Order: sequence, then C-alpha cells, then structure tokens
Amino acid sequence: MRRQWVFETLDTTTTTLLRSNIFNRILELEKLKTTVEDDPSQILVVLGPRSCGKTALLSSHFSARRDAVYINCRLFDATTPQDFVKEVLTVLIHNMSTLIEDKDSWEQLKRSLPPKILAGFASGFKITMRGAEMKSWAYSLSELVKSIMSEDPAKNEEPDMNALIKAFKLLLDAWEKAIVTKSGEIMRRPVIVIDEANVMMGWNKNYPEDMGTLLRFFVSITKEQKRSHVFLVTSEYGYQTWLSEAIASEFWAPRIIGDFTKSEAKSFFEFELQRRRKVVTVTDEIWSQIYEVCGGNAGTLVSLAKAVEDSGDDLNSKWEKALKSMYRNTELPRLEMLALGVDGVYTAAQFADAALLMLSSPHFAVPQKAMLELLGRHDYALDIQGDNTPSQDQLRSAGQKILKGLVKYNVLCLRPYSDWALDIPLQAYSGPGEWALVTPPSALALYCLKLMKPDLVTCLTEWKQKQAPKAQQKECKDERKEERKEGF
Repeated sequence: MRRQWVFETLDTTTTTLLRSNIFNRILELEKLKTTVEDDPSQILVVLGPRSCGKTALLSSHFSARRDAVYINCRLFDATTPQDFVKEVLTVLIHNMSTLIEDKDSWEQLKRSLPPKILAGFASGFKITMRGAEMKSWAYSLSELVKSIMSEDPAKNEEPDMNALIKAFKLLLDAWEKAIVTKSGEIMRRPVIVIDEANVMMGWNKNYPEDMGTLLRFFVSITKEQKRSHVFLVTSEYGYQTWLSEAIASEFWAPRIIGDFTKSEAKSFFEFELQRRRKVVTVTDEIWSQIYEVCGGNAGTLVSLAKAVEDSGDDLNSKWEKALKSMYRNTELPRLEMLALGVDGVYTAAQFADAALLMLSSPHFAVPQKAMLELLGRHDYALDIQGDNTPSQDQLRSAGQKILKGLVKYNVLCLRPYSDWALDIPLQAYSGPGEWALVTPPSALALYCLKLMKPDLVTCLTEWKQKQAPKAQQKECKDERKEERKEGF
C-alpha cells in the first residue's frame, strides 16, 4: 500500500501540523480501523522499536474517541498495581461521565467503587435535576485525584484490582447501553489501550495475583465474551516471553508498528528540518550517511534535526558531528559494556557470535531457529569439537535461555511476522507460520554493532581457539574412562 500524509485537521500551522498529523501511517491506520470494526478474538500486543511512533499513532487515533480508554503508563507511576488502579479509575470515571445518564447506573457505579474513590467522586459531583429525575451529572477530576492522594484515615482504603475490574465492567455496560439504542443495531466494540504495558512485568515478584487477575479479565472480555478490544503496547520484545508464561499463547497475538522505509524517512526528515530552517537541501549522499546511522526511526531523526537546528548556514559541515552525537555517549557505550557478557545470562562469545550472524544476514535479520542453533552450539562446543554433534532440538533448547537473556538486555529483539509494518520486507520471513526473526533492537544499535565488528571478530576467534585444546582434553578423559571400564 502506498504511503502518504494523513491530515486529521485543516489547521496547517506548524505547531498544529506536528501535534495533530500522523506522518505516513495510512497502512497502520487502515489495519487499526479494520481490527476494531471486527469482533475481538484475542488480546493484541503492539510491538515496535523505541520512538518509532507507536504512541503518537495510537493516542491520536484512540484518545479522543468516546468508545475507547487510552492509558499511557509513562505518565504516572505504575510500578505497583495500586498506583495503576488509581490512575485507570480516574480515566474510567471520566469516560463514564459521558455515558451514564440515569440514576440506576449512578447507583451501580457507587456500589462498585471503594469509599476513598467514592468520596472524591462525590465531592466534585454536580447533578442537574428535572423534577424528581436526574437529568445529567458531571464531576471534578481534581477533587477525585485529591481524594485518592489524601491521608485522611476515613479515606485510606486503597482501591484494588477487583475494584478496577468492576469499574471496567460497568463502563462496558454503559458503552453497550449508549450504543445499542434499538433492536438489531450493529454495535462497534469499545477499545482499551494500555501503552507501556511492560510495567506489568515488574509486578511478577510482589503482585502476581493482581497481574494474573487483570490478564484473565482481558482474556475474558476479548476471546471469551468479545465485549472489548484490548491493545497492550510496548517496545520491550521480551514482553512476548513474559506474556506467554502468564497466559496461553492462543489468547494473544502480536502486531508490529515499524520504522519508516528509507524513502519515507527522508521525506519525514526533510519536513522536520524545514519546520526549523528556511532553506534545507539534503543530498542523496548526505541522506545515505544519515540513514546508515538513524535508519527510519522517527525519534532519532527528530533528535538529529534538532541537533543541526542551530548550525547556521554551514549545514553540511555539521552532519558528521551531529550524527556521532546520536550514539557516541549513549547506544555505543551501552552495547560495548554488554558485549563483555552478563554473568549467568550470556558470554562475550555468544554476544559476538549472534551479532556477527545478524550483520552477515539479509536485512540484518536471522530466523529464530537458526539463531537458537547458533547460540546452542556454545553449550555443546566441546562435544562438537569431539565429533559428537548434538541434534537440532538439543541445540535449540540450549540456545533458548541465551536468546531470552540477549532479548532481555535489549541486545537482540525477537520480531514476529506482522503485515502492519514495511521496514522489514515480509519476504524475509519464511517457514511454516512465518517464523519470527531475530534482529538488532534499533537502527542505532545496528550501526553500533557495525562499528564494533572488528572487536567482535577478535573475541569470537579467540574463543574458538581456546576450544580446540579443551576438546582434546575432554576426549582424553573420555578415553581413559572407557579404558578403566574395560579393565573391570
């Protein structure tokens, strides 16, 4: 599908243009619209590189809709379920205020909320009456927040996950009542979006019950009851492994929002420069250098445009310095440190082997099973040297833990097949079910690994050289054991 600008407003001032337009996301918007027009069947996990534009796309599409709840966990402390519940309840009640119009629903809402929440809600509550009937109602969000944060002992009951789920259910009831106005009318299912959903991974240790309760509820309203769509959004590719351990894989499915393609990225970058400077010319030669470092990542390209914003008329002389500033003090030292290995997780040789395989592969992407076999060979290195080659299943099993660690530390990412993204050609996926690909976590990471390649080659070569004598020693020990057995 051909990309183009998506204009959601007629105001063409620079500020409004940036805040209310999504650049070149026709494909993704069409996929979103098609998805929410159908009945929900699974939780959808939306993945993608950091700063690729996931939040901008989803928030612009869903945050203003009356039939959607958009929660951005970056905007509040969600490290505990209690903090998460407080924030989500305020958003839910705000949505309810536009939907609940009758007294019975208000009484049901009161019964579903903890006293602390109810006190704050009631303190800002305003009713418009028509005789003995309630005509409409509204509330002050500031009063609700003030009550939630209060230290008043009379209000000290913390809202728990069950209270949140009751509120979710009430909102779903209100949605359905508001939308289904006559018999036979087709109802569009509401949408719940949790952005930065990886915060829930931190609940594992101390709050496993709350975590399980929320995920089971999401399964219930998507796959089982088909009452609502649920999108869990994250840049952490390890979230897939975590979620698979928490709920069955058939209850959720991944989708990818990727970086821009090369041509799209150039148009986006030129726009970013033009809104900062009067005259901008990005030659093909300069653009090739920029794309080599930044790829099509929107956030990195915006940072680069800002870095050259004050460079005066001598723009061309600033590119090299500006490009180096994108990685020199951030991504490069991070990867150089991780390349030394992490005790009990992966070794320096495993890091080097995985990185070098990616760098030599088409699209810098390796089929998951091939990467598992490569990493697994390290655990069986002595057996392989001794001509005792393990099976593919043994190698893949051994490589699984190593790959999981490399993904956890954001050295690699495990990218599932998704026709929502175009930054990696879909032809790169192959095999039954389009096996997932192992790729660098970002364009910056890829460029840094290219810079590190000579050191990675040296590291892997030295490791291989050390394996030969170890294998000989192992073979001698095995032979002596056999001789002793034969002597008895």
